[in-house]
Amino acid sequence: MNELDNVLALAQNSYEREEYLKEIEFLEQALKLTTNKKDTASIYEKLGTSFYLLERTKEAKENYFLASEILSGLPEDENKEAIWAVNNHLGAVFYDEGEYEKALIYRLKAFEYIEYFQSKDAFMLLTAIGVNYDELEAYDKAIDFYHKALEVSVDSDDEKAVDLQLLGRCYDKKGEDRKAFRYYHELFSIDPDYDGGWYLTYRFAQLSYRFRNYEDSKKYLQEVITQIPSDQNRYIQSTHLLLGYNYIVKKEYNRALDEFNEALKIKMDFSERMADIYCGIAQAYFGLNKVGKAIKFGLKSLNKEYDEIVEERIYFLLAFCYGMRGIHKNKEKEGYYTEKLKSNFPNSAYLRELRLWGRPLHL
Repeated sequence: MNELDNVLALAQNSYEREEYLKEIEFLEQALKLTTNKKDTASIYEKLGTSFYLLERTKEAKENYFLASEILSGLPEDENKEAIWAVNNHLGAVFYDEGEYEKALIYRLKAFEYIEYFQSKDAFMLLTAIGVNYDELEAYDKAIDFYHKALEVSVDSDDEKAVDLQLLGRCYDKKGEDRKAFRYYHELFSIDPDYDGGWYLTYRFAQLSYRFRNYEDSKKYLQEVITQIPSDQNRYIQSTHLLLGYNYIVKKEYNRALDEFNEALKIKMDFSERMADIYCGIAQAYFGLNKVGKAIKFGLKSLNKEYDEIVEERIYFLLAFCYGMRGIHKNKEKEGYYTEKLKSNFPNSAYLRELRLWGRPLHL
């Protein structure tokens, strides 16, 4: 072994022991022992990586640029692997600095040589490019690269899970809830214990309720309620609310009331949320055949700002409850809320329920 090989071996040993300052010393010594341009470029790349791992990004970039400059003067066909590596490293440094446009430039340069990558390297680069586009709010391009990454990670559930989360999040940002749910559902099907942070678990549970995946919704709401930070009252309240509605689906009305009452304890200046809670309480009392209380909380719901979902449910519930009471004054109120339901929601499925007077109902 000649002197250069010996010094490079010592540098590699230092790298493997994570002794990066010692590695830098050996690499700088190696630079003085070679005149071969390819070897010099390789040493500069290693120096760049050592400085990067020491979080000395300015020096990391300087060495990567020196490597890139040397490689630009060498035959491309013989140095493609080194070219993609240096560009990939530069992309990582600029990304960490928040320079997403610059990072993307270098990562796309690396992408030109992707056929020379091993599958794990290709997966990492494709995912990184997707994340870059994601940060730049170019969501369609991000989605395209996440799908490319999935194509090279089919043998690894861990890799697949990462990109499924990123795809779900991207569609979430685009407001495409059904597609977001699809990828979150696939993610948690692969790994039911996937740890992507409390918000991911909450969001999957929320979308699961919306798209009638009630078992998963209840399971993950029960799990995430202990994980949400104590200062995130909005999400804690929402979790109790959604758990209440899940129990209504299961006709566990007393448990639903417990959750709605927990939601009420959290004081939030959010009128629509209060309308939703009162609506849930009204439905739970209706399920328990406590018609008076159902009416009381239905009316309280209408005294708040409410969305169309709450409005439709409450009009139906009040029409049905007043109709159950039977006396003339209540019949007028039944007619009033029935007409409100007809005029505001002419295609409502609840209108069919009202026609089936006296049959068991599920709200």
